Amino acid sequence: MSIPPLYVVESISEAVRLDVSVNGVSVIRVLAPGRRTTQVKLNPWLVSGHNVITARLLPPAASAGRAGEPAFALRLIHGEHGRLPGPEGVLADLEWDPADRPLEPGRPIVFEAAFWADDVPTGWAWESAPTGSLSEGERRQILRVVEAVHEGLVGRDAEAVVALHRRKHAELGIALGVPPDELADDHAGLLSSAMTADDWRVAPLDLDTLSLEEYADGRLIEVRGPGSLPPLQARSGGRPLAFGLTLTQVDGTWAIVR
Repeated sequence: MSIPPLYVVESISEAVRLDVSVNGVSVIRVLAPGRRTTQVKLNPWLVSGHNVITARLLPPAASAGRAGEPAFALRLIHGEHGRLPGPEGVLADLEWDPADRPLEPGRPIVFEAAFWADDVPTGWAWESAPTGSLSEGERRQILRVVEAVHEGLVGRDAEAVVALHRRKHAELGIALGVPPDELADDHAGLLSSAMTADDWRVAPLDLDTLSLEEYADGRLIEVRGPGSLPPLQARSGGRPLAFGLTLTQVDGTWAIVR
C-alpha cells in the first residue's frame, strides 16, 4: 500500500483556549493555559478539492489560572512522507499578535485559511451521511456504542473494543497508506498491554454527563465527557489513558470512524 502525501498542521499556544478545525471538524482542542505544541495529520479529515482550516482563540477559563504570555502560531504543511518539505510545502503560516488583536472574554479571535487537496484519498463514510440534528433515538444509538466500548474496556476484552473500531481502522488505513489490519493489530496490542497492568482501572460511565457535539452539518458526532474531555477514562501502569470517540451513520447504523 503506497503512502499518500501528508497534510500536517502544527500549532503552538500558550495562555489561550484553542480550537482548530478542518472543514468544520475539530482536530485540535487545547483547554489548559500552559504552553502546548500539537501536531496532527489532517488526511483523514480532508475532502477532494477545496478545504478550510480555522483556528479560534479565547481567553483561558477563570479557574484555569495563567501560565506565561498569551501566544498562538499555526503552520499547515504538505509533503511526501519521510521528507521535510521546502518553502513550497507551507500552505498556511499564521501567527497571532496579541497587541494587534487583544483577547476579550466571549469574543473569539478567528484565523482562517483555504487550501486545495486533490492528491490524497477521500470519500469518507461521513461525507455521505445524513445531515441535520440528532433525534432522540439516534442519541440513544450513539450512547449504546459508547456503552459497548466501555464494557469491553471494563471486561479487558481488547478484541471487542478493536472490533467496534473496524470502520475507523479501514478509513485511517486508506488515509495514511497503512494496511487496516496492521492498525487493528497495533490497537489490539496497545489495549492488551494496558489491560494486563495490575492497576488497570476504567472510570465509571455516567451517560448523563456526556455531550454529543455535531460537526459537518451533523454528519459527524464527537462524544465528550465532563469538561470537554474524552468520554472514556482509564488508568494503567500509573498513567491516565483517555479514549475519544467520533461516530457517523453508515447504512442506518452508528459507527466509530475517528
